[in-house]
Amino acid sequence: MNLQEWIQTIGIVVAAAWGIHTWLWKEVVVPYRAPASLNLEVSLSPVKGDGTAIQGEQPLPMALHITATNPSSRTLYLLPGYWQLLATLNKPDKEGASYRIRANEALIDSSIAPAERLIEPLKVRSLATGKLFIDDTIKPGEKLERKIIVHIPSSYPTLDVDLLLPALSRPPQSRLFKGKRLVWGYATPATLFPRLCTGEGQNLKCANVDVTQLDAAIKAFDPRSTVFSRSIQVAL
Repeated sequence: MNLQEWIQTIGIVVAAAWGIHTWLWKEVVVPYRAPASLNLEVSLSPVKGDGTAIQGEQPLPMALHITATNPSSRTLYLLPGYWQLLATLNKPDKEGASYRIRANEALIDSSIAPAERLIEPLKVRSLATGKLFIDDTIKPGEKLERKIIVHIPSSYPTLDVDLLLPALSRPPQSRLFKGKRLVWGYATPATLFPRLCTGEGQNLKCANVDVTQLDAAIKAFDPRSTVFSRSIQVAL
């Protein structure tokens, strides 16, 4: 092999190596390093009702429209999530006597519930809830949609809509929850809590789990995991 042929061979090898490097970087490394990203959108709009009464009240049929879009370059693996409609029972507070206390609580508390001077909330009530999606993956650029008809008593002027969806950046394995599966449970008046279950039907066995412990277990399995959430308030 003369010098010119040797140089051409080296050039071909270098070009091939660079091509492999570029492909690995674009197709493997970049998607792997990309953060989990998911856009959750929700709307609540009135629809024509069927006139059915609920405990003497005329219900308001509403269409709950939920979408999830994956704008990232990686597939996300979805754990069970939920949606919930919440209403707050209020009483008039003409003097606003407790506003300072409630305003400080609203600014310190981890929630984003507001404080109002002339309204004192009594308690929050869950009006409807359910699973978010049955899909267990969402691919890059994919969009998941759900439309749910709910009936709301007319005595509630405003509603809060809450969504929560945990997502992994890698496929779940049995060791994630030690062979158990994640579900959500309901406790009055408005609390949803995670549960880990085994079995099916009459053999179903579930145990409540602390949210902090659940988050730690998910993060230990996948440090890039993210819990996506969305909340809106709707005036009826």
